[in-house]
Amino acid sequence: MSAASSTTRIRMGFMLLHLSPLWLFVFALLMPGPGKAVAELPEGAADSRNAHVTVDGGGGVVPPGRLSILRDADGSLTLNDLLAAERRPGGAGFVPLSGPFSRGYTRDVYWLRLEVARTPDADREWWLVAWPPFVDDVRLYTPDASGRYIEQRGGDHVPVPERSLAVRETVFPLTLGVEPRTFYLRVASTSTLTLSLELCTPQGFAERSVFTNTRQGVFTGLLLTSVIVSLLSALWLRRRFFIVATLYLCAYGALHFVLNGYDQLILYPGQPWLADHVVGVLGTLTAGLLIHFVLAYLEPGRAYRGLTLILSALAWLCLFWAVLSAAGLYALIAPWFQFTALLILVLLIALMLMMLPRARRRATLMLVMFLPSLLAALAQVMRNLGVLPTNFWTTGLWEWTTLFQIPFAAVVVLLRVREIEQEHQLVRAREQAQRGLINMIAHELRTPLAVIDAAIANLEARTLKDDPGLRPRYRRIQTALTRLNTLVDNALAQDRLQGGEVDIVRQPVAPSDLAAQVRELLDIDVGRHPLKVRLPQDDTPVRVDSHWLCLAVLNLLDNAIKYSPDGGPIALNFDRDAAALIIGVEDHGIGIPPQARERLFERLYRADNARALPGVGGLGIGLYLVREIVRRHGGEVRVESAPGTGSRFTLRIPVTGH
Repeated sequence: MSAASSTTRIRMGFMLLHLSPLWLFVFALLMPGPGKAVAELPEGAADSRNAHVTVDGGGGVVPPGRLSILRDADGSLTLNDLLAAERRPGGAGFVPLSGPFSRGYTRDVYWLRLEVARTPDADREWWLVAWPPFVDDVRLYTPDASGRYIEQRGGDHVPVPERSLAVRETVFPLTLGVEPRTFYLRVASTSTLTLSLELCTPQGFAERSVFTNTRQGVFTGLLLTSVIVSLLSALWLRRRFFIVATLYLCAYGALHFVLNGYDQLILYPGQPWLADHVVGVLGTLTAGLLIHFVLAYLEPGRAYRGLTLILSALAWLCLFWAVLSAAGLYALIAPWFQFTALLILVLLIALMLMMLPRARRRATLMLVMFLPSLLAALAQVMRNLGVLPTNFWTTGLWEWTTLFQIPFAAVVVLLRVREIEQEHQLVRAREQAQRGLINMIAHELRTPLAVIDAAIANLEARTLKDDPGLRPRYRRIQTALTRLNTLVDNALAQDRLQGGEVDIVRQPVAPSDLAAQVRELLDIDVGRHPLKVRLPQDDTPVRVDSHWLCLAVLNLLDNAIKYSPDGGPIALNFDRDAAALIIGVEDHGIGIPPQARERLFERLYRADNARALPGVGGLGIGLYLVREIVRRHGGEVRVESAPGTGSRFTLRIPVTGH
């Protein structure tokens, strides 16, 4: 498939963006659980002690309650211990919580005491919503009519069927009275310990869930569209950038899905232990793929090699941590990963800014695509480490920036496809011009070379009898003419191959007859380059196109002669096995540098040591013809070589074919 047709088909992926509203809203309707509703109090509606508690008054008015906090360093306190301490003078040691609850990575347990009441005209039934879903263990102790406390458990270490409500958030039903009631909340987590609380009515919670799940549906629809565009590009263009983009988008979308609690609700409601593993694997993997995505697009290796190496090392470190997370060790590495993520975000932003003078368009696209979400992620990391409080800017902002980033990722992929299409158009135009020039020169040289060949043969016949010492000179002239004729034949042959004018016509021919044809057409000084031909014991005819296969072998032999300036034997070996005819050409010449082997069979390419050889010319067409001829026979060509030791080329031609 040509690059142009590939690009045309990939562009069709962009049309899928118009379909995303259809399936994203279908996805929103299929979400089985409601989402988190956020409703901040108007400024001044709550004192500083309660600024972290939000109230949704969808069913009436609930005055802000009083929230206090107690640190349980070793986690040994029970509710009975706490209640007993509360009855003593001075209480249990609760202090008012003067801001959002965010403690970073800690093994400490915290108790929260909430005193709340409702107004006479408010609903009795309310829900206390705790966010985020990845907090491990959240327990609410609610007083009943007799004054005893009833425990309700939530958090991602509690199976969904055992929670008070089977939703992705931690939700506790409350019955409020007009008189203040005291509730106790116990919070512990191996992940970052951050918590926001909200009181809302069931009706208000359900209404706000529609909005939250619709947003998740929009994100999922855009993500699937971007993944499809990237995947099609990767399959058809086979470029590293598109493969990395596909993997990054998949990991990023899965991480978003997990952090919002949908994984436990949908995929494994009864296996809560999987949550920590999945969060750790996806978080570390996404960070590493983000680095590879940016490096693959900006290609800063030559300009900023040191920074590129540092980022690459960090990407490998993230992969190592993903393996540890899969083994259940994320709780141990999580704080270190957060510091690493902080470093990665800063370095990526710096790299994008540094690349502006060198690759303005690409760097600008990366900044527009990533800068909002990178800054939001930076705020999240600072919140996870306990440096910044839990609020919209450190929690909710990232959710919105992802909606901008994902569709822009599809745009970046399609723009890269367009760049590749333009590169291919330039290459095709240049190759077409080279092909036309070579073809014209070859046609113009054919007649003069035939005239010169005839004239030299005539002179040789007239003068050799009188002056036999001229024979070496005529030999050198004939060798030069043969070289020129070979170049002309190769140029015309590659023109026919590229123009689609060649059909491989397979006819039975014995390996010995094929060797005889090659030997007859080969011009070689057996004194300097003794030719050793080895034939197989089984000389059964094989079906090949002897004309084109002889041309391939002659090109290999011609190279063996040219690039063995000090002489030496040349081996031409014919072997067979049950499936193929194997032809080998071996010399003891200058060899091929390792860095040249990947491009050795490209059209118009010559290795540096071949170009540097005095008196040896070439167009870089011979090995290209060899590969094309062998491919059209359904075979393969291999090369083994080292500088200064010679080369061995092996052609493997299937003995059956159509």
